[in-house]
Amino acid sequence: VGLTKEVAEGMIRSGAADMACFGRLYMSNPDLPERFANDWPLAEPAAYETWWRSSGASGYTDFPTYEQEKAQKSVEGTEGAEPATAVAGQ
Repeated sequence: VGLTKEVAEGMIRSGAADMACFGRLYMSNPDLPERFANDWPLAEPAAYETWWRSSGASGYTDFPTYEQEKAQKSVEGTEGAEPATAVAGQ
């Protein structure tokens, strides 16, 4: 729990791991590889209820990508602002 891009890269680089997996973080960031590659901020992690007690597809399939968040901010008149769901320090 709590694996970050930096920790995962360090584990792989050091040989401690061959692969790193992201579960809960991936749920709220469906574009996780793009966010990592572009150093975009990560969305807030999915709430416990979302990934453990969800009913139906809602919550599992409707998290926006960074580009979708950015486009929505532009429509709302806050163009250039980072999406509001950014996690500080990530």
